[in-house]
Amino acid sequence: MRVGRVMATAAAAGATAWLTAHATAPAVRGWSAPNRRDVGDGPLHATATALGDGPVVVALHGITASGRSFGAAFDDLPFVALDVLGFGGSMDADTEGYTRQHHLDALTATLRGIGVLGRPLVLVGHSMGAVLALHAASRLPGVMGVIAISAPLYDDEEEGLDRIARTDRLASLLATGNLAERVCTWMCNHRTTAGILWPLLAPEWPWPIAADGVLHTWPAY
Repeated sequence: MRVGRVMATAAAAGATAWLTAHATAPAVRGWSAPNRRDVGDGPLHATATALGDGPVVVALHGITASGRSFGAAFDDLPFVALDVLGFGGSMDADTEGYTRQHHLDALTATLRGIGVLGRPLVLVGHSMGAVLALHAASRLPGVMGVIAISAPLYDDEEEGLDRIARTDRLASLLATGNLAERVCTWMCNHRTTAGILWPLLAPEWPWPIAADGVLHTWPAY
């Protein structure tokens, strides 16, 4: 009986600590679910507000994220949020690979399907999405500017991995190599379970965003 009470107390304490960390996290407090509609017929999953006839903001998320990272705060803009190739709602998009060219081709086709290709665009990208936005700006017609948030601009892969290792130990373990591939493969084989466990391991993020973090495959990652 005493062991049972200790375990129950520990579980209650753990749940309280998680709820407290979650409720007080800046990202959780500052995010609310967007109210956008699915649009277009391109290879990438896209959601948008009313786009009107003027300039359009196009958002590209970072790795292991989705367009939902850009929450309701953006809904007052003429705004398109994309799930980039191989992630989120675009996890199963038909593609022959995940090179920069594949990503840019998918982006171009999607914007054409939405009907905004050639209109004045402002590209907003976070992390990996920031790099894609910078490359897309030199290719797409009508781009007025780029807002690049935390763009990982390194001279080579070694420098990038070194920066990750010095800023986030967990991320460094999962950035590349056998462990990263095993974890990714397990998530692919247990997608529903992973979609519950990952948010529990990351109370600092809104639950939907953390859950979307498992929607990718090893080739895309």
